[in-house]
Amino acid sequence: MICLAATMPDLNGSWTGTVNVDGNNYTENFVFRVDGDKLTGTTNQDQDDPRPINPGKINGTDLTFSVSNKDGETFQFTGKYYAAGDSVSLNTVYEDKKLHVLLKRVADK
Repeated sequence: MICLAATMPDLNGSWTGTVNVDGNNYTENFVFRVDGDKLTGTTNQDQDDPRPINPGKINGTDLTFSVSNKDGETFQFTGKYYAAGDSVSLNTVYEDKKLHVLLKRVADK
């Protein structure tokens, strides 16, 4: 018998990484909440107010979700959770530029 709980990724919690846009680095912060195959949470860039993650999906280690900014623009994210490195690789498009950010888990305080 296979224990499915042991094979499901544990994305729950806080994650952070840096994205480079036109030579400028921005800190991206995410708080992920997983409920079955549903992915929700919040995100913020640098010190901006947190924005809700529009309900997304998690399928094994693959994840998809979107975030709307304060101007109403919606950004689609696709990514993968790497349990071995405790990291999340995310891709999105901003102003016709493909962006990538590697998130690392934020240790509990």
